[in-house]
Amino acid sequence: MIIEEHSQPMVSIWMITYNHEKFIRQCLESVLAQETNFSYEIIIGEDCSTDRTRAIVQEFEALYPQIVKPIYQESNVGAYKNAYHYCYPALKGKYIACLEADDYWIDRQKLQKQVDALQHDPTAVACFTQVKVLIDNEDHFEEHWSSRLPLKNRYDVEDILKTFNITTCTLLFRNIYPQLPYDPLAFPTGDVSLSAFLLLKGDAIFINEPTAVYRVHHGGIYSPHNLENKNLVFVKIFTQLLKEPLFAAHRQLIKRLLADRAYQALCFEIKKANPENKKIDTYHHLALSQMHFGNLYYPLKTMLRKYLYLLTGKSFGRSMD
Repeated sequence: MIIEEHSQPMVSIWMITYNHEKFIRQCLESVLAQETNFSYEIIIGEDCSTDRTRAIVQEFEALYPQIVKPIYQESNVGAYKNAYHYCYPALKGKYIACLEADDYWIDRQKLQKQVDALQHDPTAVACFTQVKVLIDNEDHFEEHWSSRLPLKNRYDVEDILKTFNITTCTLLFRNIYPQLPYDPLAFPTGDVSLSAFLLLKGDAIFINEPTAVYRVHHGGIYSPHNLENKNLVFVKIFTQLLKEPLFAAHRQLIKRLLADRAYQALCFEIKKANPENKKIDTYHHLALSQMHFGNLYYPLKTMLRKYLYLLTGKSFGRSMD
């Protein structure tokens, strides 16, 4: 990396941390290992951790004062305020790279490849890559890609709305956040909704190479063991997007996706209510595969009637129309 005193960095790494003493050293080392022909900075919001996270951050700050630029909170302010109120205004780079302190990069050329891609394509606003998923406390990696999207090198906002498959630790985007009428506090997960708002301004370039490891903690929203909460989170996201004027042109798609997620959430609720019912179990698995209904209203209504009949023994007819 080129270090230029008192100059604008090409990339700002946007990082927040709280009680990440087990992970943050590996995270910071992976950033500092980047091989670039430009300068970058690490803006890290340390949210008054109760473990040794702050001491580790201070250690790196002392070693790399021109690169590691912490923002230390005097009391815990929470992830949203830490990220958007305190850290984002401090990002000076032409491009922003996101990285949670429990994830890390595995490709030393990650930033260089992504900056080169955006420099050569001024119509694109973001670049993301393939990722490896590490289930916490397990010894194996899984390469992640959404099978519901075709593999291609460019995606638009509707592609992303269908799966939100941009993993934040791989994302690099143009520093256009101040131009977005976007309130992260209106959404249950700010990083997921950010990608949708970014792509209203242009496409995202996809590099089909794993450049990062995304760590999934058991019980977290994106854990494979927590699909129920994941569906409910997306119900909230799509409900909020329907209120956003900038997404008016995409309302029909969002309505369909909202119905689909609500449908899946319903399946979980009914399965919880009667877990021994094998027919409900069959319909539950069927629901998870129904991502491509052209019009979900009638299939959803029919399946809902079947579920309610199986659960209650009562028939629900025209009253549901």
